Amino acid sequence: MRSLALELKRKGLRLAVGGARELYRVYGLLRELGLSGSVVLCEDGIKVPVRALASRHPKATFACWLASQLVGSSSLTLGVDFGEKNIGVAAVVEGVVAYTGVLRSVAEVRALAADLLELGFSLRVRLGYTGQNPFNAERVATELQREGLQVELVSEDEARVGVLLGDFSFVGKLSQHEVSALKIALSAAALSASSGERYS
Repeated sequence: MRSLALELKRKGLRLAVGGARELYRVYGLLRELGLSGSVVLCEDGIKVPVRALASRHPKATFACWLASQLVGSSSLTLGVDFGEKNIGVAAVVEGVVAYTGVLRSVAEVRALAADLLELGFSLRVRLGYTGQNPFNAERVATELQREGLQVELVSEDEARVGVLLGDFSFVGKLSQHEVSALKIALSAAALSASSGERYS
């Protein structure tokens, strides 16, 4: 597992920006993500898709798009940790932690998933649950599956002890919900939300 920031420093990326408005928008997102020193903005780089900039969650979608350009893959796992007030999310693209953040509602999770699908990602959503009866996670899973998403359920207890994040400097800056979402995304064991079939 690698962070997007580390991967960008290792490989570098050149992005093409059109006019002043797009330049301002892209640079602003890079600055918010702490990546402004790792990306070159120029005329002959990779064109940033308008959808990434116009999304309802532009930081998340833009970061995921950057990771996909670095690793050459559109396969993305979105880990989701439900809290009483906040929902932690973590997006991992082929072993690169592209984004972690906190959302306020299930509707925002659905909006983020829809934005990622519009960008062409092959998306797998992993929902964390606690206890023996994951009623809340199952309800959300049903909603997401109606929208055509592949959904899996992950025991937060198993993810907590089964996933070691290692010595990553960014982990200390994350909220508990983000850390849990990251562990859910990276967990080796999951249940198919529709059949109860176990993955390993």
